This record gives sequence, C-alpha cells and structure tokens, in this order.
Amino acid sequence: MRTANLQNLPTISTKELLRRTNLETRNRKFLEDLRSPSNPKRYKRYTATPLRYAGGKTLGVGYVLEKIPPSVKRVVSPFMGGGSVEIAIANELNLPVIGYDIFDILVNFWQVQLKNPKALYNRLAKFKPTREEYKRVKERLKAHWDGDKKLN
Repeated sequence: MRTANLQNLPTISTKELLRRTNLETRNRKFLEDLRSPSNPKRYKRYTATPLRYAGGKTLGVGYVLEKIPPSVKRVVSPFMGGGSVEIAIANELNLPVIGYDIFDILVNFWQVQLKNPKALYNRLAKFKPTREEYKRVKERLKAHWDGDKKLN
C-alpha cells in the first residue's frame, strides 16, 4: 500500500479559497460569519470603514448583501457615504465597486484613502481629538459646503 505525504502540499488561506469560489458561496459564508451569536436573525456591526457617518449602514450590511443576486459582476453605489456596504462588497465578496457621492469632501477623502492612505494617516494624525478641534473642523467643512469659503 502506498501513502501520500500531505505535509508538502501547498496550502491556501480561507480568504483565498473564498476568492476562488463563486459569489453566492462567498456571500453565504460572509453572512454566516456576520450573524449575531445571540440572535441569529440579526447581523453584527460591520466595522471595516474608517468613518462614522450619519446614516451609516454598519448594522445593515448583512441585510443589503442578502439582496445581491449571484449574477452581479460589479456594484455602482450612488450614495457612498461612510462606505460600509461598499467596503464589505469589495473586501468580502471580491466584487468591483464604483462609489459616488454628492458631498465633494467625502469623495476627496475616499480618493486619497484609496490612492495614498499613508499621507492621509499622517495628515489626520495631526488633529487633536478635542471638542474645540472638532468644532473648528466642523465649521470649516460647513463653510465649504455652504460655499462661503472653499477648501484648497
């Protein structure tokens, strides 16, 4: 009787295995992992986005991904916002995502986040997490949005 030496077989990570499987299987696996252990009818918060955003969907990611048909090849999102759903689709389902938003500052953030995350980190690290700093930045962003004083 011959035996095979399985120790030298190449191994692949779970993430790589999922990448090689079809969309329906990847989605089902992700949704299983996202289910709340205390209530299987609910999903846990998906926290891959660096932003907390008003109207964010960190708790709704599972419900949105349930509705994605297995034939989808890419996703176009007209309201990117904080990007919870879009990041889950790109990272967990390995689908291309094109995101849009009317808020130009937010679009600029995502463009820099994707193209030069280290520079963005270094710039944001200079901010102090104080009430005064928050108020100053919020007023500056509001002035830009209102058209009173554009950011450069």
